[in-house]
Amino acid sequence: GNKIQKIKSESECVVGICIGSNELIKAKNVIVATGMGTEGILNSFNSYYSKYLKSRVGMMAYLPNMHTVRGFVFMEPVKPVLLPALGNGTLASIFGMVLPPVTKEKNFSVDYEKAKLIIKGIKQNFNISEKQTYGATFYVSGKTDYVNEDSINSNSVNPGYNIIDHGEFDRINGLYTIITGKMTLAFHSSKNVSEKILKKDLSLDINQKVKTKYDRNMLEIEPWNNFNQN
Repeated sequence: GNKIQKIKSESECVVGICIGSNELIKAKNVIVATGMGTEGILNSFNSYYSKYLKSRVGMMAYLPNMHTVRGFVFMEPVKPVLLPALGNGTLASIFGMVLPPVTKEKNFSVDYEKAKLIIKGIKQNFNISEKQTYGATFYVSGKTDYVNEDSINSNSVNPGYNIIDHGEFDRINGLYTIITGKMTLAFHSSKNVSEKILKKDLSLDINQKVKTKYDRNMLEIEPWNNFNQN
């Protein structure tokens, strides 16, 4: 895709974004949700909020030979997180892994010790065969947080997320920035920014119907094996 060159505004209102060779895509409302690229975009118009954005670099593994039908999340630190991926594979990471800060744009290499930690955590906590972790591919990913002590968006979700309304300090009405912290909070934050744009309360509907049952054989450690598969 084309790289965003700048946010275009006139008379204290956003009018769109400029991409590529300064092509303008017009819009009455613009939502910035670009992860680690957010700081650069906010710096392009000297945003008040730029100094409160901090990014860290993390890592994730894709396991093509491990099939999961739903996610597994251990809330204990340094435990694995598994999520279903396209093509019947699995995405895996470690909850609570130490993430070094990102201070400039650069290419990051895969940390071999952290890669081993992901595979070790999966083998220790799940009843799987050796071949299910074979062929794992590791990716470096980023995470951006808003670190100002005064939350700019009140919410009851933990960990939190933030919605920046640039009409307040930057005087650009119709421009918003979403900082989820974690992708799992995307549905909360998208609801909140939609409410700000539409100026009305919206419901957060989640489909509770699960077509497939959990994979009992994946669960090795109590109390999960006590669940009835009815």
